[in-house]
Amino acid sequence: MNATSILAMAALVVACMVSAFSLFTEKPEREIIIGAPLRRYRKPVLYVFTGLTLVFGAWQIVKADKESRDSEKKHAAEREADGKQHSDDQAQIARLQSGVEAGNAMLERILVTLNPPQVISTGASGQHAVRLSWKPSETVGVVGYNIYRAEANGKISILNSFPLSTPSYVDKRVTPGSIYSYMATAVNSAGAESRHSNKIEVTIPN
Repeated sequence: MNATSILAMAALVVACMVSAFSLFTEKPEREIIIGAPLRRYRKPVLYVFTGLTLVFGAWQIVKADKESRDSEKKHAAEREADGKQHSDDQAQIARLQSGVEAGNAMLERILVTLNPPQVISTGASGQHAVRLSWKPSETVGVVGYNIYRAEANGKISILNSFPLSTPSYVDKRVTPGSIYSYMATAVNSAGAESRHSNKIEVTIPN
């Protein structure tokens, strides 16, 4: 029950009390000397006022009750919609997780195989590069490849900043006389990698 309905009920109580007080305390007509014409209409006016107050109060109470029911229906609908959205979100998350797990499991069965490398000259005196290539994967979900290089001191580093979309790569950052080992991995849309490919070793000419 809201404040308006409470005020309406209070007005009903006051109107009833005023009506009862007026009726029980009214003096007989013969004792009225001054203001008799005005006092003559006191009862009708009081009855009309009381009736209007009763109607107004009842209308406010009915209105407040309807607003309360409408508000409860609205909140129930919102809770139901929120629950459905939460269920849909959970289902979507579950599907995504299932897809990622399936993709990761599939990567476990993928093995990229590097072709024999090619040492090429870059045109400058004594400058070389290593051209790598491999057979592209036909597995659904593979979006690219990573190339790793191991140096003679055991340091291993990834050469590309982003997964390669094509099955080839040219390593231009090589030092004459150095020996490098290369490996490749396949990458899916979640960023997970397959096992390392076969390792190929390259000696850079002096």
